[in-house]
Amino acid sequence: MSEQQQQTQTETEQVTDPVQLPADHPLVKAYEATKAKNAELREKATRLDEYEEAQKTELEKAIARAEAAEKWKSEREAQDTAAKLVAEIANAKGVPASALRGSTKEELESHADELLALIPAKPKVATDASGGNRGEDIDAADELEETLPGMGSLRAGYEPQRKG
Repeated sequence: MSEQQQQTQTETEQVTDPVQLPADHPLVKAYEATKAKNAELREKATRLDEYEEAQKTELEKAIARAEAAEKWKSEREAQDTAAKLVAEIANAKGVPASALRGSTKEELESHADELLALIPAKPKVATDASGGNRGEDIDAADELEETLPGMGSLRAGYEPQRKG
């Protein structure tokens, strides 16, 4: 072997064989303190990771609740807007709001017009001033005589006499 190879081999042996220091040596004490501190820090890091994971889960729950609340709010606003539109068209057209179907103003108006075409027109109500349409006078005595003989003359006896 050459001298250089022997020297390299000797250096390698020196590095692989650590020197044993006494337990009360300052370096040994510092090393042991560092090992203890590292173990404590690993434990704290593990607890911190668990806490962060729990907080992340809580955060995710809070985000999910917030998203659900926003969804409910937007759905509620859409329902309120639709109900206002239905009520507006029902009042304008004179049809019951519960009978209207559709989601747009045009659909609701079209359906209201269809309903109005199906609903018969209301008869005009007589006012107090006009007396209304009373129809033709019916000679009750003649009709009663035809259906019940003798009733016409009986009824005629109870009617007040008209002065002519």
